Amino acid sequence: FEPLIRVIDAIVLATPVILAIIFQNDLRRTLLTIGKRTESPETPADDSAVEEVFRALSELASRQIGALIVVIRQQPIEHLIQIGTDIDAKVTSELLNSIFLPYSPIHDGAVILHQSKITRAGCLLPLSHNPDISKSFGTRHRAALGLSELSDALVLVVSEETGKISAVHDSKITYDIDMADLKKLLKKAMAHHG
Repeated sequence: FEPLIRVIDAIVLATPVILAIIFQNDLRRTLLTIGKRTESPETPADDSAVEEVFRALSELASRQIGALIVVIRQQPIEHLIQIGTDIDAKVTSELLNSIFLPYSPIHDGAVILHQSKITRAGCLLPLSHNPDISKSFGTRHRAALGLSELSDALVLVVSEETGKISAVHDSKITYDIDMADLKKLLKKAMAHHG
């Protein structure tokens, strides 16, 4: 009888951990939703940083150089990204362009932007396992969608195949985004939260 009680105790103690593992994505989504509801006021974006990112995206797209740029909003993403080179530099289109040049050692990864600064480059993002994502989308789009499923970040993708720019946020991809809409999204995403 005693061993049976010990087994039942072990099961009772382990149940919350097992449930947390099984439902980790649902729990994360719920916590993110709660986090989004308590948004703090934002101050306007640094217009020069927005212009620099916009110019870099336009230039990369016109030359069909693949790129993946993450704009951190309110939720931290450090726990979601792997590897990467720490950079603490002001956002400039020249720096963004040089990072994504094919012979750059970190051109394949994502660049992380936070409050008008480039904080990291060459980062690996979690890939989406969404079965509905188009087969025509490559790893960059899958990575952008994967991060947007787990955070409130805005992720911008330049396709090296087509030169089209996609904006990914809230688990949705806007492929070949209109440039005016892109600028609006950038301004909103790069606004500083108090």
